[in-house]
Amino acid sequence: MSIIIEKLHKNTVAIIPSYEPPHAFIDYVRDLLSNGVRHVVVVNDGSNEKYSDIYNTLSAIENCTVLGYEDNHGKGYALKTAFAYCKEAFDEDYVFVTADCDGQHLSEDVLKVAAFAAKHPNKLALGARDFSSPNVPTRSRRGNINTRRVFKYLYRISISDTQTGLRAFSYSLLDRLIAVNGTRFEYEMNMLIKLHKAGIGIIEYPIATIYNEKSDDVDKVSHFKTISDSVKVFSTLLKNLGWYAFSSTISAIADVLMFFILFTFVLPHFELPGAVSVLIATVTARVFSSIINFIFNFKFVFNGQSKLAIFKYYCLWAIQLSISYGMATLWQRVFFGQAAIFVTIFKGATDLLIALLSYQIQNRWVFVSKKHTRLRFAGPFFHMTRRIVNLFVPKYRSFVVPDDNKPSVYVARHLNMKGPFKIAQSSTFDLHFMVLNYFTSFKSCYRQYSTYTFTARYGRRGLKKLLGKIKALFAALYVVPLVKSTKPIPVYRGGSDSLVTFRKALHYLEEGENIILFPDVEYTASSDESSEIYSGFLYIDKLYHKKHGEHLNFIVLRLDDEKKTITESGTVRFTGDAPYTEESVTVASEIKSLLMNSDGK
Repeated sequence: MSIIIEKLHKNTVAIIPSYEPPHAFIDYVRDLLSNGVRHVVVVNDGSNEKYSDIYNTLSAIENCTVLGYEDNHGKGYALKTAFAYCKEAFDEDYVFVTADCDGQHLSEDVLKVAAFAAKHPNKLALGARDFSSPNVPTRSRRGNINTRRVFKYLYRISISDTQTGLRAFSYSLLDRLIAVNGTRFEYEMNMLIKLHKAGIGIIEYPIATIYNEKSDDVDKVSHFKTISDSVKVFSTLLKNLGWYAFSSTISAIADVLMFFILFTFVLPHFELPGAVSVLIATVTARVFSSIINFIFNFKFVFNGQSKLAIFKYYCLWAIQLSISYGMATLWQRVFFGQAAIFVTIFKGATDLLIALLSYQIQNRWVFVSKKHTRLRFAGPFFHMTRRIVNLFVPKYRSFVVPDDNKPSVYVARHLNMKGPFKIAQSSTFDLHFMVLNYFTSFKSCYRQYSTYTFTARYGRRGLKKLLGKIKALFAALYVVPLVKSTKPIPVYRGGSDSLVTFRKALHYLEEGENIILFPDVEYTASSDESSEIYSGFLYIDKLYHKKHGEHLNFIVLRLDDEKKTITESGTVRFTGDAPYTEESVTVASEIKSLLMNSDGK
């Protein structure tokens, strides 16, 4: 078979922390083992003695290990206990996945997330639930929305489910996870923060969202202490802002003290004009405090890695200095003739407000490494259009993660421009779009719009024809630079020019970059309608294999209108077991089958 949907990893270890679990937990462990999990590690986190029968039964199950201790220490402690055991009991050939004991994670989802992590061994894979589902309790939905918004604001990373217990990773991450602080539910939030700061990628895979129908039952299953554990989780989440506030406060105190000393005791001896004294005191104090602030923020707050951080920091510093000086001058005039302490107090308050605004600038620009890029090759037309569109049109949530070690060819339905539009709007990594060649030059684009697109819509006579040509002119003026700014692959249908398409596609793949195409013949067909596909693009694989000795992955994308998500529907590739002309028919058929079932219906 040349079709591959996430292959299960043969050495998957499921780790399940538990505290007074339901009796159905036994069946859940058996289900995991019977469906492909190699080994299950259960941690008894100090459960009452009346639960001994459950753990004794689990201990008797083949390939199930039960660890435990007398007192309840919390979920984080239990997980780290299991991680330490796994580090000694297993090796680099294994992939590990944590799950909850309350039945919220289906066995098939556990296996899929583990397989997803195996494809991305240097990342943490999260099983992401859909919190828009009607069966999600209100408190869980609100809690997730609040934490993910705060997480994105503080750490510039978008995670749709920050509280999921279904997480998978490779052996290489065990040491890092054991070193993460926390013993209760805050440990999982700390895990996300620490790995993100260490440069470890965090990726998501969509899973089923399961909650008990009655909200009262949720409380019986969950051991989450609403007040105390919520405080711990949010204090962990806000710790970075706390360190920034501490850094800003220390710097502000140093700034204000230096300003006060200079303005009150030193500069008056020189009998300088008031504005000059304010300028000298402000600049000197700010230089002194900025050195403290930069070192602290670089080392502890933002985990700076960019060599340009100091240059960007002092660009921001210069702007803040100008604003601070302007406001200090204003306060000096307002309180002219009064005690200098008033100028100092109001200047300090102003600088603290500026510091709060500065957090996001430092977080998103100053200390961001060059490696932290999104669509790095895209030009200004694309970035501008995407930002404007995102203000008015909701994005889909993309769960598509590129293979770090091998470029891929992504395939999706056109759906009368919805496919390209939504993927361009929502994609989080570089993609070269295959587009018809007449959208890559003004002359051919204008001709297409004026002789077909707009004339067919408005008419071919009189004022309607003129209106169509005017619209075609403005459309071509914008569409061509927009398309070019994504470094597209022009598609020539037929003739020797088609070689240009294959050469350019091959060039990008050899550079390690990914490409995407929309092969519908009936590109205007809706998601409910079947469409034949152009299969000529498969020739790219023949050229790639001839040059590199390996086949490409053709990954079919699924656009789900209901859930507003983009996911991988499946992967198809040549095996080489038959001549290209024969196998290409089979591959094209498999791609079409996945495409026709990739609309989320």
